Amino acid sequence: MPCQLNPPLTPRRGNTLKVLAVCRISGDNQDIKSLADQEALLRGHVAAHFDGPTEWKVLATKGSGECTDRDELRQLDFHIAEKTFDLILTEDLGRICRRTHVMTVCEDAVSAKTRLIAINDRVDTGITAWRMGAMFATVRHEQYNEDTSARIKRSVRNRFSTEGLIKSVPYGYIKPPGVKTDVLVTKDPRAERVYDQWFDKLEQGASYSEVMDWLNAEKILPGPAVKSQRWSVGLVRNTTFNSILKGVRVHNKLVSERDNATGRHHSVKAPASQWLTRPTPHLAFIEAQRYDRVIALLRVRNANRRRKLVDGLDPRLGVSRKRTTWPGQHLTCGICGRLFYYGGDGRPDRLKCQGALTYQCWLGVACSGPRIVERVCEAVLAEVDALPEFDAIFLDQIREKSRLLHDQNLQSLADLNRRERDLTKQMENLINNFTQGMVSPALQEKFSRLEAERDQVRAQRESVRKRPAAVTDPPTMAQIKTKVAEAFANMARTSPEFNRLMHVLVPKLEVVPYLLCGKGEPVARLHFTLEAASLYADFDGLAHLGGPLRKELIVDLFNPPQRVAYREEVMRLRAAGFTKMAIAERTGITHTAVQAAVSFDASLKKAGLTDPYVRISELPDHFIKMCRHRHPRYNFNPLVSVQGKVKLEAEANQVIGLT
Repeated sequence: MPCQLNPPLTPRRGNTLKVLAVCRISGDNQDIKSLADQEALLRGHVAAHFDGPTEWKVLATKGSGECTDRDELRQLDFHIAEKTFDLILTEDLGRICRRTHVMTVCEDAVSAKTRLIAINDRVDTGITAWRMGAMFATVRHEQYNEDTSARIKRSVRNRFSTEGLIKSVPYGYIKPPGVKTDVLVTKDPRAERVYDQWFDKLEQGASYSEVMDWLNAEKILPGPAVKSQRWSVGLVRNTTFNSILKGVRVHNKLVSERDNATGRHHSVKAPASQWLTRPTPHLAFIEAQRYDRVIALLRVRNANRRRKLVDGLDPRLGVSRKRTTWPGQHLTCGICGRLFYYGGDGRPDRLKCQGALTYQCWLGVACSGPRIVERVCEAVLAEVDALPEFDAIFLDQIREKSRLLHDQNLQSLADLNRRERDLTKQMENLINNFTQGMVSPALQEKFSRLEAERDQVRAQRESVRKRPAAVTDPPTMAQIKTKVAEAFANMARTSPEFNRLMHVLVPKLEVVPYLLCGKGEPVARLHFTLEAASLYADFDGLAHLGGPLRKELIVDLFNPPQRVAYREEVMRLRAAGFTKMAIAERTGITHTAVQAAVSFDASLKKAGLTDPYVRISELPDHFIKMCRHRHPRYNFNPLVSVQGKVKLEAEANQVIGLT
């Protein structure tokens, strides 16, 4: 006769006891047979305390006890709410959940008149004093989590420092099967050339995307720890910043942090004071000094491209930038100042104002990307081809400016060398304190700041060193024209090189709306400044003076009506004495089109206009197709001081030594 619990197990209805058994193991590292062992324990417990018929449902699952968003927990909550079972039975409360959430499960079971028993924790909600035991058991299970985590982390940190514990290796390294330390890891000789060219490209200004394309084109597979057979931008960036390439391994850069809402863990950056380093000179592909210089250069180069922080945090942390084709990330709105994005009007090759897409700007014109490329290139080549030769005064100005810039560069190098010596001395003093046992978070933080400032100084010095020396013989206009023509002829219009070229050659590209004689729907024109001198970067004086090499250009992004397109030609022929019929024959248009061009010219003169298109800066009332401004969501909100933004960017570039 089975012994009876106090109070005894009793069915809710009838004489059959309905039991819900909860069994769980944490993961693949635990024996799956443990689930069967738990079920046997639970069945034996019921058999020892109840001699009637039973009906069982077993929730046997595998998952972390810290996660509160598991399917089995949702099933358990459902069964409790439906009052399906008389008894919920588990080995201990940790099998349900190793979180305080398990207290809520117990309380819900009590409210549903469903008894819950955790055998090893001696928790039985059928007893009035169950709550205190459940609370202590819950705290104990939470503490087990922390103790186990701390023990594992301590072991891993010690094995990394003493034995060189290593789990996976990036591209270029060979880790034999079964090897767990970095002592037996070797370099792949074929990767020497790859990494050398990799860093050469980065030093020459290549982006991570270009390095990625090169690696994939060369059919170089990523490392053994990567599932994909192709390189990605993130993988290239992470591999570049992996200091094992210079023979130094870093551990604990990322630490695990629990999201208390779900119990899931994710990685976050650890404070620099928690990092562990281990020298591995036999694994170095890149000389340490060169590696540090390139990393510092990349940090400085990309510093002004990061998103603005909101309350000290990146609002889109972990979101990769979309790779785009020129004029993407360059074309701006002449009304609100925002960028034009691809995808306008649902077409991937059209660009539209971001403000219009978010109902903050009324300029809803969609511009064709290929048309912009075609017409800007035509305008640039035509303008450069028409440039006159330099006069003697301008050449003297170039030489003088170049001499002044050279003197400034020498002074900058002296200042940077002096600053680096000061920083190095301060870092050596801190290292002496560390060796004497004077270690504190404040000193470690100061050391990190000094190290970052020293890297920035080295990157600035490298940038200054690369600047050209003073010149005595500036290039001729013929040489400049040839270089521009060669640059446009040798680059694909969708390539990253062309994108970089146009950002330098055309630093500002703006879409401005116009109306034909103040009527109809708006059309778009491009306003941009041509900086032909920037292409010839071998001569600083030429780029800074600009002069005849700087031109303000306007390009139409539309095809004008026939009366507008032929107006000037028709009026020129008419002034030469040709009849309308003769003009029609010479121009290839109809007699009616000639008459329309003459009438249009007369209306322009009457209105006192020389250009048939009038620039607009406000929203006319008669717009028919472009009616985004009538939407209830519309709220015109132009960017504040676009020119101020350009000025700040120029000042930032000057500070870091890029201009």
